Amino acid sequence: MRHFEEGSHSVYAMFLNNKGRVLFDTLIHKWDDEHSFMLECDSKIISSLEKHLKVFKLRRKVSIEDVNKNYKLWAFITPSDTVFDENVNPKNEVNMFKDPRLNDLGYRLISAPSLSEIHIASTLGKDVTIDSEDGYKYLRYKLGVSEGSEDLPPGTSFPLEVNCDYLHGSLLNQIGGLLKRLKKLQRMNRTVQMHHSKDLNLCDRNGY
Repeated sequence: MRHFEEGSHSVYAMFLNNKGRVLFDTLIHKWDDEHSFMLECDSKIISSLEKHLKVFKLRRKVSIEDVNKNYKLWAFITPSDTVFDENVNPKNEVNMFKDPRLNDLGYRLISAPSLSEIHIASTLGKDVTIDSEDGYKYLRYKLGVSEGSEDLPPGTSFPLEVNCDYLHGSLLNQIGGLLKRLKKLQRMNRTVQMHHSKDLNLCDRNGY
């Protein structure tokens, strides 16, 4: 994949069905060596994604394995201008990847499953505080970032509807069209409002 050839450690990608709709959203992390990758996805769709990948495996010498029980995932939110060295070594207790979607989403941490929140925080530095998953979800919605099968029920949305281009995503399989677009949440005083753009009509080159 071109992104990895250019030095990226992580890529945001969407797997599409034959109608161009999103099946799964993933973060693909470079892992271990140049031929090894870690796919981060919603835990609810691991089995479905694994089956989907094996359909395209054919007779290639590729190993696909569910390692969900071997690791724990964390979102490490930092100021957008803060830079940490990405440290990737499967033998490490904590591996750090820059979130490829937006700077405001900070880093993804993949750790040994036995590590606690306090241990992770102390490893990163004294100024790190622990927030709830709801806080991370609000940040995503504020930024217009959908994630997982709850936000993206398989086979319902086109990539551009859910800001794949805005999030620097790659499309795997077939590309679909644009009907509407997910917009950012904005908090005004105590009222949260969702702003939708008007639906866009699809047309051919003749304008029909």
